[in-house]
This record gives sequence, structure tokens and C-alpha cells, in this order.
Amino acid sequence: IRVVSQAGIYAVFALYLFWAIRRGPNVWVPYLGTVIYAVLFEHGNMWRYARTPGGYYYHAASWLWVLGDVPLYIPLAWAFLVATSRGLTDQLHLRAWGRPFCDALLTLLIDLCLDAVAIRLRFWYWRGVGLDEGFFGVPADNFVGWLLVTFTFSLLTRWLWEGRATRAGSLTAKASAQFLALPVVAYALYLVLEALVHGAYVVLHARTLGRQLPILAGLIFLFLAVVLAALRGRPANVHDASPTASFSRWDAPMQHGPRHVFHIFGVLGLLCLPVALRDARLWLLALSVWSVESALAVVAHRRHRRVVSSASPRHHP
Repeated sequence: IRVVSQAGIYAVFALYLFWAIRRGPNVWVPYLGTVIYAVLFEHGNMWRYARTPGGYYYHAASWLWVLGDVPLYIPLAWAFLVATSRGLTDQLHLRAWGRPFCDALLTLLIDLCLDAVAIRLRFWYWRGVGLDEGFFGVPADNFVGWLLVTFTFSLLTRWLWEGRATRAGSLTAKASAQFLALPVVAYALYLVLEALVHGAYVVLHARTLGRQLPILAGLIFLFLAVVLAALRGRPANVHDASPTASFSRWDAPMQHGPRHVFHIFGVLGLLCLPVALRDARLWLLALSVWSVESALAVVAHRRHRRVVSSASPRHHP
């Protein structure tokens, strides 16, 4: 399954990149910028937590390594996971200030069950963390990282889009260059937010994996509260500045399809684990997350159609 999964990620990345290029630089530039950010973040973690408890490392049989410690398929998977989260958020037509929070939650949604299955299939390993510790063997810090790393990148890229997009809805050459340089700034902002969370661990005496989970839950509820506030009232106009705010019926599969690939991986991964077959909790986790994902896709589609319909000119007899 490790071979099939890596080949699948390369294929989906290439397909999504082809689609993004056809959509224009407003889609493919942030997409490739995410790859750069993922490489920077992953390599930074490898360097910061090398040989320390709570750190992680990837299986040696992975293909095509970047900088010697990160398999290439990891930042590529990051790219279309974050990109499709942004696309799904835009279909919900939230207020602009709530969209980075929604992007982060949608990215975390997939990671909740993905990591629990991946570590059991030995895609990567956590140092000093047992499979019965943390969240199904995954430390809370991992999910905090996913929230903050997506939030920082989305916050800055969305701000840059709002400020640099042309009236025609495409990026200037200067803005495109800024997009590709932005990962360094986003990573610096991430480190600041991570330090604040780790400070909360100290203040609340959350030194064990179990005590850190409530802090993660509180952070998730905070993000969710912002999203719900941004969702209330009249939806944001369909003609907003977000690069993926409008979709045709042919674009929708490219926004939702890659996300379902991750869920399929989770289910197939469980089928490959004889021990997991007896663990109803893992099955409940995987199927619950997939159900939430499917429900969100339906809500986003209906909300987008309603916004498009309300924005269309009406002809009276």
C-alpha cells in the first residue's frame, strides 16, 4: 500500500497541477507556493526535533527525498490538500476574515484520521509516542501544527490575493513572485504562534500528551467559532477576490476528488491492518470524518448555487 499510495499522490498532484495551470496563475502560483512552504516546514521540523522525543521521521523506503530527510510525496500531498481546503472554503462564501480559519479546519479534518492510519502502516514514526498515547498514537502537537501551518499560509496568501489581484482576476508578475517568496514569512509567523501554544502548555501544566489534547480541542473550538460567525448572515458576494471563489461543474471534481482520495486511503489502510480490524474506534473515526467531509461538500455546493443564483440578473415579463 506504501507503493500504491506514493504513486497515487504523484498522479493526483500532476493532475491537479494541470487543472490549476489551465485556471491561470491565480490558482497554480499559490499551489506551487504551498509545496515550497511544505518543504521548508518539514525540513525545519526535521532539524528542530532531530533525535528528540516527540519528533518524527519517515520510512527509509520512501521515494525521491528532498534535502535528504523529507520524501517528495509529502510536500506534494500538502499542496493539493491545502489547495482543495481553500477551494471548499471559497464555495462556502464565508466572510473574508473567517476563511483562513476554515482552511485550517478543513485541512485538519483529513489529517485527523490520516495520521492514525499512516503511522500504523509505517509511513512515518513518532519518537517516544506509543500507539495508545495521544490521539490514537498521534501527539496533539501534530494537529496544532496542521492548524497553525495552514492558517498562517492561508492568512498571508489570501491577504496577498486581496491586495495584489488585478481587476481581471489574475495575479501580476510581481505578486506571483511574492507568492513564491511568502513561505518564509508564513513559517516565521507559524513559529511565533507555536511558541504561544507551547507557552500555554507550561501555564496550564500540560506536559503530558493526554493533558495537551484538551488544549488542542479548545483551539479547534476557537477556530470553529470564528468560522460559524463568518458563516452567519448573507453569504459573501460570488464576485469576490478569492482565486477559487467561482467554479463550473467541471471544476468541482478537482476540488473534492483529491480530498476523497485521502479518505479512501484511510479505509484501505484499515483493511490492510489485521489489528485495526478489531479496533472499532479507528473505523468509527475514519467513517465519521469521511461523513463530515461529504456533508460539507453538499453544503458548500448548495450555498454556492444559492449565491450564484442570487447574483444572476433576473428578467421580469
